[in-house]
Amino acid sequence: MKRSGLLILPILVLLLLLFGRGCEGPEERIRRRFDELAHDFSRGRPSAIVGHFTEDFRDRPTGVGKAELRSVLSRMSFSDRTDTGEFRHRVRFPLDAWEVILDPADPAAAKVRCVAEFEELRREGWSAEWEITLRIDMRETDEGWQLSRSEHTTVAGSPWR
Repeated sequence: MKRSGLLILPILVLLLLLFGRGCEGPEERIRRRFDELAHDFSRGRPSAIVGHFTEDFRDRPTGVGKAELRSVLSRMSFSDRTDTGEFRHRVRFPLDAWEVILDPADPAAAKVRCVAEFEELRREGWSAEWEITLRIDMRETDEGWQLSRSEHTTVAGSPWR
């Protein structure tokens, strides 16, 4: 009896994990998407990063689309690495500056307002590089929540000096 209980335990844990993810609300799924985006950016993985964006993504102030974003990120991922291969940039989305507004008329649409803090790895360690406020339109697709439009305002610093 004891042994069969131990064999079932991993299956129960797996079911709980799968069921728990299915019970997440849209806000939690959107937040998880941003955690994944930060993780992928901080490792310099351009293909994974652009997977978080819809095909028709556009940044309003710059007009940059998904293809241009992929190109810039690809160049950065190859050129901005340390001698040991570590990517020199990372981004964080602080929770204290975070808001998700679900569209009551369209359950597959949401707006996110947040802050993005970019840092650069220098000899002396990580240092603040660029801080922006973001206003983002998101769409729920077959791939999960994706960024479809963005606007940003620089708070401090400048991008990739």
